[in-house]
Amino acid sequence: MKKIIMAVTTLLLTVSCSAVQAESLQADVKAFQDNAEECQHFAGEWDSSLPKSRQKEIEAGVDKYCTVARQQQEQLKKKYPGNKQVEELLAEYDL
Repeated sequence: MKKIIMAVTTLLLTVSCSAVQAESLQADVKAFQDNAEECQHFAGEWDSSLPKSRQKEIEAGVDKYCTVARQQQEQLKKKYPGNKQVEELLAEYDL
């Protein structure tokens, strides 16, 4: 009976730790993805024929989101080496 309880306890702890890691992974990867999407959105808006005021708004958006996304991308590469799911997501963005 003790062996069964120990096995179940070990299994529950493993599942619990995996769930925490998955939540952490999702939070920081999701934050990167959100910033990378905003970066690409603003970069795609650029047009030299736009009014100067709109160009400045776009430049500010690019500076804000692209800078953060690049930093996050580098941190995630270091944090999750060998994680195919994260590596594939990071490769989707050319920042």
